[in-house]
Amino acid sequence: MQHNLPTPTSPEQAAVDPAGNNVAENNAAGGAPFVVEHRQEERALSGAFRPSARLILTGRVRTSGLWRALTPEDFQTLLLLLTFLTPNGWCRPTLPEMAQAMQVSHAKARARLHRLIQVKWQGQPLAAVLNRPDGLDAYLPGRHLLAHENAPLEEPPQPAPVRTAGREAVIAYSRARYTKGREEVEREIAQRMGWAPPDFAGEDPAAAEGKQRAYQAMTNVGMPKDQALDLLARFDLGDVERQVVWLPSRNAKNPARFLAAAIEGSYDMPVTLRRQANQQASRDAENAPAEENHQEEENAPAEGDQQEEENHQEEKVQQAKNPPAL
Repeated sequence: MQHNLPTPTSPEQAAVDPAGNNVAENNAAGGAPFVVEHRQEERALSGAFRPSARLILTGRVRTSGLWRALTPEDFQTLLLLLTFLTPNGWCRPTLPEMAQAMQVSHAKARARLHRLIQVKWQGQPLAAVLNRPDGLDAYLPGRHLLAHENAPLEEPPQPAPVRTAGREAVIAYSRARYTKGREEVEREIAQRMGWAPPDFAGEDPAAAEGKQRAYQAMTNVGMPKDQALDLLARFDLGDVERQVVWLPSRNAKNPARFLAAAIEGSYDMPVTLRRQANQQASRDAENAPAEENHQEEENAPAEGDQQEEENHQEEKVQQAKNPPAL
């Protein structure tokens, strides 16, 4: 037995099931024991949707006599056949698919399916064979077993109204989202060109910033990058920074080599800087006594005024004790 099954071409044809049956005719006949509900998921405003279908087992399975007309094994075979329902509402599995689902051989699966075909309910067989030219036949449930219904349509969500922003708001948004500050742009350019100091990831932020400054100063005088990184890794940052600060006072012919040697050898402060420091210390020592004398002179009037105030208060107390005779 062969069924020519039309393919629905539009949502309006959902009132006709994939087997060509009319929904209204099925319902007028008293209703089928199984209902295929066609749904339209993810509906868009354009009318596009994703089809889906689900099988509903109704009370007609019990009240129509179908339950009594089947043996337990035949009823299991029928239910298994119906589980191959596709999103478009088709139900026609092949023999290999049914055999795999039953976990039996092809011969046993074919025997069970043909026994279901031989069972008639309401004068029609419960299943049919769909012969194919390639020999991979499919099995279909009887037309009178299924009714097809459309699920209530859900309106697609309406998009939020679009408010047009003003020119200034668009410019401000574009600047905030797409533009970058000058420092950030210069840093990116330096990184891409290989000019920027390393990030020193994992370091304390203050230490990383100090190392970046020292690295920049060391490479600016011609020191190779690898050597600068090696010195920063092996020596204390404070020692490196001191040698960098002292370098201009050394008048080195090769600043990079001299700086590396000074860091590794812990060179003392240059003579010129040391002489300047000693002179400043001497001036500070000479000015210290003069500042002390000036402080004493400033304090002296204040102490005299305090003594005079104390004497005046004492005279007032004596006058209160010995008032003059009238």
